[in-house]
Amino acid sequence: MKARSIRALTLGFPNVGKSALINRIARKRVVESARKAGVTRSLRWIRLNNGIDLLDAPGIIPPDLDNQKSALNLAICDDIGEAAYDLDSVAREFLRIILKLHTNPVSNISLEQISKRYSIDFDKNFKDPDQWIKLASEKHTSGNQRRMANKLLEDFRTQMLGKICLEVPSEF
Repeated sequence: MKARSIRALTLGFPNVGKSALINRIARKRVVESARKAGVTRSLRWIRLNNGIDLLDAPGIIPPDLDNQKSALNLAICDDIGEAAYDLDSVAREFLRIILKLHTNPVSNISLEQISKRYSIDFDKNFKDPDQWIKLASEKHTSGNQRRMANKLLEDFRTQMLGKICLEVPSEF
């Protein structure tokens, strides 16, 4: 009787490196992998030379994610596909987080750096996220607020706004 291959599944949240892990184990690129969510779209078995079969799976997020704050942070960080959330709302919530956390040194938020990036005094012109997005979009995206929301989130994701922490320990 021929020995059956060992089978294993890579399973986890989107964009945590499941496919990259398989490529590393295989010591060559056997599955698509990128630094963004949604690259793996279907299940795929990979047979390794040492008699192990690995199943590469798309990232999953529990449908009943109780903690909406965690879901928001995943969206801000682009760890869930854009089809799962409203880009404009996420950008506005990101601005609310910045306003709430900027006084905490652990968060590493520099309103000065953000103001310089967009040529808008964040302290003076920030009364509510809608107003800031509108003002910034008029200055940078010909009034297109959706493009401005996308630009803001992309700037955060690529650390153009600095290395910002979205969550800080509760004792602060």
